[in-house]
Amino acid sequence: MELIHRLQDRLGQDLGVATGVRDVAKAFVIGRVETLLLDPPAAASVFELMADDYPGL
Repeated sequence: MELIHRLQDRLGQDLGVATGVRDVAKAFVIGRVETLLLDPPAAASVFELMADDYPGL
């Protein structure tokens, strides 16, 4: 629950949060991911990630 509260705080302050598959993939490529919180069914149903679009992933 602590992670969820930190996420909500950061979302409210617009600090250090990547949302959406594309933003998260970009964050991984540039090494800016500390913790990943994921809702797998929601992520799978919204967007298909094409790894070739993200060199370094």
